[in-house]
Amino acid sequence: MNKPKSDVAALDVVKPLQESFVAAVESAMAAQEQGLKYVQTLYEAGLETTKHQAESASRMAEILAQQAQRQGEAFEGLAQKSIQIYMDSLKTALSTFEKQA
Repeated sequence: MNKPKSDVAALDVVKPLQESFVAAVESAMAAQEQGLKYVQTLYEAGLETTKHQAESASRMAEILAQQAQRQGEAFEGLAQKSIQIYMDSLKTALSTFEKQA
């Protein structure tokens, strides 16, 4: 049994539409996949950047703590030396006073 000419004509019109619809859907799916890959790449790059910044901040905090420790030790040494010099000058003044008295 042969198909009527109107059915054949309808199929001739519908088939290209169907093919173009399938191509559009495939293109949209490919674009969505590329978009997802792009977002994933951005997300991973952001995580990596955040990780490096956290590591840098941690190292900087350690360096600053060490520097503060050294500065504290240096200040303590200077204070002790200053007190020693002051005590020596007082002893010298007292010794001179005792000799004159």
